Amino acid sequence: MTRFALTTALALLPVALIAAPADDLLEAARLNDLPRVLILLEATDIDAATANGTTALHVAAGYGYTELALTLIERGAHVDTRAALGKTPLMLAAQEGYCEVALLLIDAGADTDMRDAAGATALTWAQGYGHRDIVTALQIVTAPGAAPGNGWKWLITGFVGLYSLIAMRHLHGTTPRSTRRLALRSAA
Repeated sequence: MTRFALTTALALLPVALIAAPADDLLEAARLNDLPRVLILLEATDIDAATANGTTALHVAAGYGYTELALTLIERGAHVDTRAALGKTPLMLAAQEGYCEVALLLIDAGADTDMRDAAGATALTWAQGYGHRDIVTALQIVTAPGAAPGNGWKWLITGFVGLYSLIAMRHLHGTTPRSTRRLALRSAA
């Protein structure tokens, strides 16, 4: 069980006792039950949160549910909502190593410079847990001069980083994360 799964399970424990519409939404998100989430969104605020600030987007990001995260973002979920200890969905995706969700959040405008209560950013979390693909993506976005206002420099920086990610996946058939797992298995 991942750190996020345990934290979310404890945060959603009251769901079993008192099932409010917001709690139902978070439980459906935890189960990755997209049809149920869509039904519940008709009567529930998309940014409804638990007492500690966890939203359905936090759950989707922390579990790596890309399709659910995309649906929530398309329907207007706020990408920079803070949960317990100031964590955003991007920080959770970076911590747990879900690159596709992290890139989706960045593309949706998530603030990569936000800091949690300890002063850590999404980049700090990705570095701390060794998720090199997310570190590379966040370094591209947060590089000095890598702002859309800088025209071609921003565009070139983005393409170089994206090319290195794609090359790693296609030329070697692996991602940095799966390469590390393969090396550990070979060493054992």
